[in-house]
Amino acid sequence: MAVSEKFAQLISASLISLGISQREAAKRSGISPGYISNMCLGQVPGMAKLLQFASGLQIDPQPLLAAAGYTELNSFTPGRGDENAIKVPVIGAAPGGNWRLAAAHADNYHEVPPGLADNTDYSLTMVGDSMWPYLMPGDVIGIREQSHAASGQIVIARLGEEVTVKKWQIENNEYWLVPFNPIYKPINVKQNTPDFAIIGVVTWSTHIWDQKANKKIKK
Repeated sequence: MAVSEKFAQLISASLISLGISQREAAKRSGISPGYISNMCLGQVPGMAKLLQFASGLQIDPQPLLAAAGYTELNSFTPGRGDENAIKVPVIGAAPGGNWRLAAAHADNYHEVPPGLADNTDYSLTMVGDSMWPYLMPGDVIGIREQSHAASGQIVIARLGEEVTVKKWQIENNEYWLVPFNPIYKPINVKQNTPDFAIIGVVTWSTHIWDQKANKKIKK
């Protein structure tokens, strides 16, 4: 694991702000005490383990993800009445067919800050729990249409007749769609085949951590 002084400081600050020990953090998160100790020393875990830590302690993972060097999603709480907000179309759970046509006839919209709207072609409603706890069923996500992505970005991709949201990961010239929920397995994909295509990149979400982080997913 990589070592980051900033990450160590944030992990320690999180425990101090909660008033808990490393052992209690291990108990709440389901991560071994030795692993928590290494995190406090600045050893950066995998993203799934980091999200497990944040979920168990019911804290916002975004600062930790940034300190660990992982790709962040912009997140915001909707419904604040921002007079500068811009409406973007919500076209359902998956952009079947021509998303531009679906967006033109959308009867549901989400208001987002201008900076996010400039980077959004349309938005979708999350279904399924494969991205728990980073994204949850019912969250709205913003999509920027593009056919490529950098390793570590969250993408929406087509697999045969299905559309899925996963982390795009490239390792040793192999390509993977990676879920965050540990009960699901990564999917190895072959590029340049008619059965696979990246449709777009997820640029923001309406995920609210303090309300949803403690939801349990059962096997």
